[in-house]
Amino acid sequence: MNKDVPDNQLKLLKVTIVAALTSGAIITIAAAALQVDALRYLLLAGGAALIASPFLGIPDRIVKYVASKRGSTYVGFFLYFLPITFTLTTFLLGAYLWLGLSSGILEPSDYLIPVISVVAAILINIGVLVYNLVEMNRADDK
Repeated sequence: MNKDVPDNQLKLLKVTIVAALTSGAIITIAAAALQVDALRYLLLAGGAALIASPFLGIPDRIVKYVASKRGSTYVGFFLYFLPITFTLTTFLLGAYLWLGLSSGILEPSDYLIPVISVVAAILINIGVLVYNLVEMNRADDK
């Protein structure tokens, strides 16, 4: 794609973007479980769009744009920035759910799916971050 950016970084960036879209879809669908009426359908449509985007080639287009316009520095930055940002955002949503459940505002039986979704999204993003760290260190050792 680009002479300046190694292929392994481009593959890692694509995996990172797909994981970010997937965790975003999980959180969006979990938020839909908390809503009523029209907002529920809007969130479900947004989650479906996030799930469909890797199949439509959107991560490939993002990788090509970042590699051609921005270069290796931005690719390396996004390899760490995206998983950390999505993990922190998911932690904030998890803290909101925890505060609601612990204060008695929310019923535990109604919020099982969102809590499981938050944990799944955190695990996806931390897993991608660890994978990127290991792969980048492996590439540096070669």
